[in-house]
Amino acid sequence: MNIKYDDIIDQREKLRSALEKRHKALISDAAGFLKMLTISLDVPSYTPKDPSGKRLEWVNTFAGNDELVYPSEQIVCPPHSMGLEPDFSIKFYIGLLVDENYEDGYYVLLPVKMRYENGLLLINYGEVEFSVPHDVGNDRFRQVAKLYKGYFMEAMTDHRLN
Repeated sequence: MNIKYDDIIDQREKLRSALEKRHKALISDAAGFLKMLTISLDVPSYTPKDPSGKRLEWVNTFAGNDELVYPSEQIVCPPHSMGLEPDFSIKFYIGLLVDENYEDGYYVLLPVKMRYENGLLLINYGEVEFSVPHDVGNDRFRQVAKLYKGYFMEAMTDHRLN
C-alpha cells in the first residue's frame, strides 16, 4: 500500500470526527440519565433555592474524577460541558440535593462513568458496571436510575446508628 500525506490527513479527520460523534453521544446519554433520574425520583414541584435565593436543581451533574469531591468543592458541570477522557469515556458525579440550607445547597454525590464498548453503552458506579439497553429515548435509563436511587439511600444510611 502506497500511503501518502493526504491519506494520513484524511485518516486524522476521520478520527477527529469519530471522537466528536462519541463525545456528543455520551453527552446526550448523560443528559438522558439525569432526566430519567429526576423524573423517577418524583422530586417536589417547587424550585429549590439556597439561603441567598440562588436557584438550585434537585438533581445535577458535577465535575468529577477519581478523587473524592467534598460538598464545599462542588463544581456544577452540565452534560454539555463534560470533556472526553483519554479512554473515550466521560466521568462525573450525579448529585441529589438533600439540604437547601447551605450556600449552593448540599448534595449527595455518586460517581458515574459512561463509555461505549462494542456499540453498547456501559455505566460504571465504582467497580459495578451496568449495560444500558439500546431503546430509544430516556426510558432506556429507567433501570440504572432505579439502581442509583438505591445507592443514594445507602449513602444516607449508617448502620452504626441502628
